[in-house]
Amino acid sequence: IDFDPNAGINNVTANGTFPDNFVLRLDAGGNFLSQCHIGNGDWTYGRDLALDGSDNIYLAGAFADMLDLDPGVGTYTVGTFPSYNAYVLKLSSSLNARNVFSVGVPAFIYPNPATDELTIKTEEQYQSYTISNSLGQQIIKADLRAKETKVDIRSLPPGLYYLNIIGENETNVRKFVKI
Repeated sequence: IDFDPNAGINNVTANGTFPDNFVLRLDAGGNFLSQCHIGNGDWTYGRDLALDGSDNIYLAGAFADMLDLDPGVGTYTVGTFPSYNAYVLKLSSSLNARNVFSVGVPAFIYPNPATDELTIKTEEQYQSYTISNSLGQQIIKADLRAKETKVDIRSLPPGLYYLNIIGENETNVRKFVKI
């Protein structure tokens, strides 16, 4: 993609086949000033963009796996957990990274939908889990002793279920489908 709307050329290519983020900076006359590209070859989604009084740009979004949030030659890699992560990136008016904030999803389940087995993967140690049906009836309750646990769901009839991953101070809820 040529990001320069005038006679100049500023070509940028996405990292793979999934969405990436691009920020284009123009002057008041619509002339090209600069651009930056943020993407990881996987899923990267820009959700919101805002400016402050000092012409800093705030970009918020989400991404899968790992992402370099420094649009320049440096590296600021975030996201070490194999699921979706959220980020807020503060860029200077020259599109250099100033501050980065990233939040990972603390619990991930797969495959979804599932047939025989569901894997629970967490960043932190949780105490237990429960599975409830769509009516809220608790069907399974068990201890969660490892950061990766396989759950046998062969006995569940097909349908929508809620997995509650219970920790000392929090509970994470994930929906899954049994087929």
